[in-house]
Order: sequence, then structure tokens, then C-alpha cells
Amino acid sequence: MKNEQEHTETIQAIRTAIRKIARTYGVDTVEIVVAEVMAVDKVKRTCDVKPVTGKGDTPIEGVFLNVVPNDGEIKVPAVGSMVVVVQSTYNKSYVIGFSDLTEWNITISNTVIDMVAGTIQFGDGSYDGLIKIIDITAKLNNLVTEITALKTAFNSHTHPTAATGSPSMPTISFTGNFSNFNKTDYENNNIKHGTT
Repeated sequence: MKNEQEHTETIQAIRTAIRKIARTYGVDTVEIVVAEVMAVDKVKRTCDVKPVTGKGDTPIEGVFLNVVPNDGEIKVPAVGSMVVVVQSTYNKSYVIGFSDLTEWNITISNTVIDMVAGTIQFGDGSYDGLIKIIDITAKLNNLVTEITALKTAFNSHTHPTAATGSPSMPTISFTGNFSNFNKTDYENNNIKHGTT
């Protein structure tokens, strides 16, 4: 038993000595692989991929979507899309390149930007959609035109003198109505912003 353990230790010592001589001892060997995304776990910030280049085609599970699973920048690849994966001897595999995304989240301290399926949200979205400036400007200008017409009509109106005891003449009548503002008229619901 002792001889077997000594033999194993000797073999390991020889391997270590050869690696040190060859300057490969402790060196992190890195391989870049293009792979197809098979599944995504947004909570764990990982994906499972199947290599299409490299030394093998064995699926790689639990590939980090960034160097370490934390805040910062998270790009979520579409299932079936291609990604570029870094594989390492000493570190967990992670994605460095994407072909198609379903989501992109950026967090810098308290600043959060979420881009998902054609929408962009800044912060928590509690301020609702951004204003469409051209539409609200037209709406405000229409209101100004209506108020100007009202002012002109009011300022040019005169009451004829009525004889004592006869009914007075009617006051001004307006043909148009003022329209109320509705946020759907000027809200761009694809971009939301808020306080965080």
C-alpha cells in the first residue's frame, strides 16, 4: 500500500517537474469555441451550448453570460443563436460574443437600463412612457389656436343696446369644443423611465 502511494506521488512529482520545465505548470489554457445556444437560465445568468467549432461537440452546460454572474452588463442570447465561448483550464466558461439577443440589461450603481423585445426601460418605469415631442407640440399648438380664436371672438363681440323691458341679446356661441389631453396621444410606450 505504501509503495503504491509513493509511486503515485513520484509520478505526480515527475509530471509537475516536466510542466515546470516546459513552462506549462499553472498556465491557464484557453480555447475559443463557437457554439449554438440550447437553453438559457436568466436567474442563474447561464446558458447551455453545443459547440460547432473546437476540439469536440459535447454540450457545455452552465456557461456564464458574462465573466462572473453579477450586475453590470447581461446579454441574454436567443435559443438557437450562435455565441462565442471562452473555455479555460482553471476558470468557468463564459460567453464573449453574441449573434442574436432577446434581452440586454445594463446596471451601473443605481442606474438600470432594460432592453427587451423592442422596448427600452430606464429605471423602474414608474414615470411611464417618454413624450413624443412632435405629437405633443401639435396638440399644444391646436390648443393655442383654439384659445386664440376664443379670445378673438370674445374681444370682437359687442352687445346691442336693448330697449327697456325687452330681452337682451344672446352672448357669444362657440361652434368648436376644447379637447382634453390624453397621454396615449403623446406617450411613446416603447421607452419608459423612472426614478431608479
